[in-house]
Amino acid sequence: MPEPGADILVVAGSELVVSAVRIPLEAAGHRVRVAADGAAAITALKRQLPDVVVAEWELPRLDGRELCRAVRTDRELMGTHLIVMTSGARTECAAEALEAGADDYLATPFERTELLARVRAGRQTAQLRASEARLQALMANVPGAIYRCAPDRDWTMELISDEIERISGYPPEDFIDNAVRTFASIIHPDDRVRVEDAVFEACAANRPFVLEYRIDRADSDERWVLERGQLVHGTSGRTWLDGAIFDISARRQAEEERRKCSPPQVLSA
Repeated sequence: MPEPGADILVVAGSELVVSAVRIPLEAAGHRVRVAADGAAAITALKRQLPDVVVAEWELPRLDGRELCRAVRTDRELMGTHLIVMTSGARTECAAEALEAGADDYLATPFERTELLARVRAGRQTAQLRASEARLQALMANVPGAIYRCAPDRDWTMELISDEIERISGYPPEDFIDNAVRTFASIIHPDDRVRVEDAVFEACAANRPFVLEYRIDRADSDERWVLERGQLVHGTSGRTWLDGAIFDISARRQAEEERRKCSPPQVLSA
């Protein structure tokens, strides 16, 4: 059963269909809004984005296909999770719905448990999309390489911002799913074990980590970076690391120069 309190928009022209969806959802503790046709659904979405939309495929004033396309081409609405109700007698409707941009389909007539299960999965997907959208906005505004990776020994990247190319000399797509190289491979060999031990220790204690270490650039130069990260617990037991990597080479060089220029301390007898 989906967690109570989700905001669900039901789009249906038939009161019978509205009741079949609305009653079990409200009984499960959800807030349900209703739009009678596709055009009214777009208006409702513009007013307030729901967690999940459950819409009939056959609709007046923007049918299911047109509704899906309208949502997917609108920057404000494209993250909406769409479940389309299709007739069980017309199996081709499901393929048409998915091709038009629906996230999922529900063949009618359906069981209450199936409706609740699909709404739950849809809400989790919508929450993940919202999290990824916030991360993308952060990536565009932070002067460092924002990343999301697996907590494994390769630090397998799910995403990493373009800033990593300025820092390492390697494009971000090289690291996604270890396509060309692992992120671990560019950590200085003398620092790899220390980094690995520190990150896994922080993950085991469920606390953030802050590390300074060296990386080997594509041009064979060596850079110092500062990394801040934390283990994140997602749905269904999935975990990952979210963090940011900053180039601190200039700061480390300045510190080293100050150390060299500092007069030696004379110990008094």
